[in-house]
Amino acid sequence: GLDLLLSSEDYNSIGGFVFSELGRLPQPGDSVSAGNFSIRVEAVQENRIESVLVHEDYLPIPDEE
Repeated sequence: GLDLLLSSEDYNSIGGFVFSELGRLPQPGDSVSAGNFSIRVEAVQENRIESVLVHEDYLPIPDEE
């Protein structure tokens, strides 16, 4: 498991955290930081995040070619 400290009364999931950090509906490619992790939105369906990519150590997540 990941040691992400994302507890808040405002959200209870990684998707909710990303919404909160962005302050808007996320789009694929949007990225936020959480502790030692970067979280990049991979897929969105309507107003729901379908998948994210979590990368450790604040290193940029390389774009897929």
